[in-house]
Amino acid sequence: MNIRVLLVAASLAATLLLAPGVRAATELMDQVVAIVDDDIIMASELRERVDALTQTLKSRGMDLPPEDEMIRETLDRLILESIQLQKGLRVGVRISDAQLDAAIQNIAAQNRMTLEQFRAAVEQQGQSYPAMREQVRKEMIIQRVQAGNVNQRIQITPK
Repeated sequence: MNIRVLLVAASLAATLLLAPGVRAATELMDQVVAIVDDDIIMASELRERVDALTQTLKSRGMDLPPEDEMIRETLDRLILESIQLQKGLRVGVRISDAQLDAAIQNIAAQNRMTLEQFRAAVEQQGQSYPAMREQVRKEMIIQRVQAGNVNQRIQITPK
């Protein structure tokens, strides 16, 4: 597997999309911060993750590390997740809707909620329920990829 990761430093994309000679005002909507094989990581995705981490640390009363360190470590995690997701998709790991529904039902039960209560709690926190479902699906794929890698490294000898 040939993995390539390119970090993009400039926000040249908006300019490149314009035809030569066009003098329209441009507004930068988002920018690519990393290209990971067949996937991209956007600045907005990185910012969302950093913001979520910041909220989590604050809610637990923990000190925040320097922002540049949080950004770097979060980007590293996003790159690793992307690599694992792509590997999972290449080897055919799929999570059916039934499997996903069961996992979300378990999450709700662990939080002592019905599925409807859990959904309402997710939306009350300002998150999209469909986006949360897809995040759970991605996490399940990553878990299966990681379990497969661990299982491949285990060797059982006759002893």
